[in-house]
Amino acid sequence: MGRNGWQTVITAIKVNPQSNGVGIKSIVNITVIESEHFGIQANEIKRQYLNYLPRYVVIDANGLNLAHVKLF
Repeated sequence: MGRNGWQTVITAIKVNPQSNGVGIKSIVNITVIESEHFGIQANEIKRQYLNYLPRYVVIDANGLNLAHVKLF
């Protein structure tokens, strides 16, 4: 979550499982949000979530005291 002049970046990554246990990862989309307003950021994150319906959402929580969230 960008603030104090930093950008927020949403990256959609597809993981293709492999028989050896290490999946092949491909970047599907990168979205950069310039606005510092958390409401605008939240709306874009929700839009991207609904677009890709990911199994996991990971938030870089450095300094925000948050952790990743597993979605079912």
